[in-house]
Amino acid sequence: MVIRHSITLLLIATTTQCGFADENESFAVRVIDEATVGLVRGDDSNAFAAYSKPRKRWSNYSFSNYLTVKPLTLGEFTEDSKNNLVVAFEIAGGTVTELVAVDCKGQFCVHELKTALSGELKPVLNGGGVIYYIVNEVVYAFSGKTGTWDSYAVPGLPDVKWVDGAGHVPSIREHGFDTETKSGIVITRENGTASFLSEKGLWQFVPNKIETAGQPTVAP
Repeated sequence: MVIRHSITLLLIATTTQCGFADENESFAVRVIDEATVGLVRGDDSNAFAAYSKPRKRWSNYSFSNYLTVKPLTLGEFTEDSKNNLVVAFEIAGGTVTELVAVDCKGQFCVHELKTALSGELKPVLNGGGVIYYIVNEVVYAFSGKTGTWDSYAVPGLPDVKWVDGAGHVPSIREHGFDTETKSGIVITRENGTASFLSEKGLWQFVPNKIETAGQPTVAP
């Protein structure tokens, strides 16, 4: 399955110092006058500031200096507070202890990793404001609508294969990995179905043999 969603870089370099609303607000409104969420990168640094125009607030995050960081956006630039714009980050160059994204409200959302990751981490930008990474048979998913991260281990699930900038995700037929049927991710396994939907923002698991009167449970 080839990722068909467009990926757009939103990277605005400025000489002003990130992190202070009184210094950055006029710059953001002037340059990002129609964007619901704007992202500003500090000059020659890994410090970022995200501006939410409807909330008129800044949110800040600094990556380790040894990392190479590239922001990517998914969604529409609109005034609608229900937009699905999120910002994800492609990370490389060393050990990563946290995954980071900017939600639809323009706030940085951090997921502390139980086990540090290394190598080149490339996010997949899915529909409905959902992004995810597949690393070492674990799916790390984020919903921009709820601002939440959650991870789910799937033994045997291969990483996304990137060829000439195009991502090829695990197939529905071979691995039960589906990102097109619903707004989010659905993984069908022999023992049941796990789903991470944009409106929920958490992995939920429904076993094949219903033991809970059909009610979904938090994924193990």
